[in-house]
Amino acid sequence: MKNYICKTWKISRIQSVAVFYILLHSFLFSTTFYADCLNPDADDSGPCSESTPCETIQGAIDKTSDEDIVIVSVGIYYENLIIETGITLQSADSDNPATIDGSSATGDFGSCINIREDASGTSRGTVEVEGMILTGGRGTRVKIQNLN
Repeated sequence: MKNYICKTWKISRIQSVAVFYILLHSFLFSTTFYADCLNPDADDSGPCSESTPCETIQGAIDKTSDEDIVIVSVGIYYENLIIETGITLQSADSDNPATIDGSSATGDFGSCINIREDASGTSRGTVEVEGMILTGGRGTRVKIQNLN
């Protein structure tokens, strides 16, 4: 019985260290990008920082990696977003949320937000959307690939 308790403690300790590492990694290595369609200095080719934001949400999303955050300032963004990384998309002000208007869709991407695998086919993390208003999209299309 004594040996069983010792093995259980070792496994629990290893699991605790793994969880701690994952949390620490997400806080230390995630990057925050900013989008602000009302800022006259906003530029998608810039760093998408708080002082020099991207003009479009897609411009900021294109710079992300898994675990990153995109903060979206108030405004109406006429976009159909394609997200290929596990990110958090968050309105900067929950009392006056940013709006994504997907009414100007072209091609197969009619939803306001399209979540898909990246070109390499690797799996992505979870996409979280917080405090945004979504309107004008043409519906949702789900495409599941590589079920084998």
